[in-house]
Amino acid sequence: MEMFLIIASMIGGLALFLYGMGTMSETLSNLAGGTLDKAIDKITKNRYIGFLAGALLTGVVQSSSATTVLTVGFVNAGILKLKEAAGLIIGANLGATLNAWILSLNTIEGGTIILTLCKPTTFVPFFAMAGVLIKMIGKTEKKKIIGNAIIGFAVMMTGMSLMSQAIAPLREIPSFKQLLVSFNNPFIGFLFALLFTMLIQSSDATVGILQAIAMSAVLTRGMVIPLICGAQVGTCITALISSLGTSNNGKRAAFIHLYYNLLKAIPLLAILYGVNAVNHISGLDVNVNGMDIPLIHTLINFCGAAIYLPLSGFIVKIASATIPFSQAEKRQQENVLEMLDPKLLINPAIALRQVRAALLLQSRCVSDSYEMMLKTQGADDGFHLNLNEMCDRIAGYKDQIHRYLVALSEKHLDEAASAAALAAQNICISFGRTGELIRASYEVRTGLQNSGKSFSQAGNSDLSVFTEAVREIVDTTVMDFEYGSRKLTKNISVFREVVSQLHSMVNKKHIKRLHEGICDRDLGTPFMDICYNLEKIIDECDQVALNLLPFTNNGAGIPDDRKDEDTKMSADQIKELYRDKYLALLDEQ
Repeated sequence: MEMFLIIASMIGGLALFLYGMGTMSETLSNLAGGTLDKAIDKITKNRYIGFLAGALLTGVVQSSSATTVLTVGFVNAGILKLKEAAGLIIGANLGATLNAWILSLNTIEGGTIILTLCKPTTFVPFFAMAGVLIKMIGKTEKKKIIGNAIIGFAVMMTGMSLMSQAIAPLREIPSFKQLLVSFNNPFIGFLFALLFTMLIQSSDATVGILQAIAMSAVLTRGMVIPLICGAQVGTCITALISSLGTSNNGKRAAFIHLYYNLLKAIPLLAILYGVNAVNHISGLDVNVNGMDIPLIHTLINFCGAAIYLPLSGFIVKIASATIPFSQAEKRQQENVLEMLDPKLLINPAIALRQVRAALLLQSRCVSDSYEMMLKTQGADDGFHLNLNEMCDRIAGYKDQIHRYLVALSEKHLDEAASAAALAAQNICISFGRTGELIRASYEVRTGLQNSGKSFSQAGNSDLSVFTEAVREIVDTTVMDFEYGSRKLTKNISVFREVVSQLHSMVNKKHIKRLHEGICDRDLGTPFMDICYNLEKIIDECDQVALNLLPFTNNGAGIPDDRKDEDTKMSADQIKELYRDKYLALLDEQ
């Protein structure tokens, strides 16, 4: 019965410890998430800034696993490159040591007032009550999150104390002593910590349990070092599992985490215990306390960062060699918007930025496919295949962006984010329809080419003027979506009138040629179909213009370079400019 009570107390303490740590990590992650998107640009500058950011972020959210999983998501989404992710991962390992220092407060001994106040048994009850009151009284979501974080901290420290109290009687039991003695073998200690950490998926928890044992039983430095190294390798399982549903680049980021911890642990253990086998190192026999464990934990990670941060490029090469790039992957990457990572939906600002990047790819495909459509005459089969693939890609992008925005809309969005998401949805649909119209025009052209028929010289000339006008507005749409100016939003609304007049003149001239027998009567419908598709493309560009300002003004990451110089020309002046450029040119035909 006594053993049963000890085990029950240990399990209860472990449950509280893991729950408190998980709650604190989750709530702190939510608090940090609001400002994380603002730091992304700085994080992505180089590996050293990424290292500092990883250490700071992990120190804030109190979970290296959370930071590493987030990094895998960033790499998968294309926000971070592998070299930059390496710095973030190495920094996360160092930042994780802060939690061990916090837990070491449980080991404080002494009777002075200051030391007594620093003991968790003294201040944790007040923390718990404060957290409950903040959560109950707080009216805003942020205050409730802060209350949850404080409660999580209090529960974690309480669980740590319960484990320590439960372990104390075990030091008199021979079988428990034998278990601890087995840790004198560094291989057994490393393997035990690795497997245990893989089971609970938290190296912070393993180190915390190790501190609890050190408070009530005898552990030496020689035992602790392999246990800490094994825990850090074992925690890599979390990133590896999270990478299963990601791209190959996401998997490579998870392997960077694994290889870094292996390179940090294995050479250290091999050298240290190899030397110890030849010439005994007396320092390894020194007993440790709760304070010594975070010190050892920090030194291992600090030395690992100092050695491997400059060599992070080498670790990236090993990870890339593990999952080599292939032609199939490159083709797949062209059709899959990997930046739309579901893990980033927790932060609407970052998610909208990723949507903007995806829309930019879609818009460029629209521009490229339009150019290709104009060159279909006389092109080989490979060219036609490429154009069809481009149109399929535009449609595929539309479906992927739509699904991502639907998933985003299910999250808690503020008014600005909701407006941006709606505008993005409209832009996505317009670009998708433009791709369909381009394909329709291409099919009419190829149908004529396959039949051996063609429009008259005058008909081709008129159509050339019309397609050139539409090409200008498509290019302006794409460029303005990327760089942001008032040129598109102002010009396109005015250009609509000119296009309508241009379309009407082209149709009238074509009908006249049909009556005069200049053009084949069988080609009347195909000619008008092409003209209709071209004007509908302008309609879709008009929709992009209408939604561009809401998307920009609501923080979607589009550069806002809307200068007053862009608006100096009046609507009448812009209209006259287009008339002179296209209608006058058509009159000359």
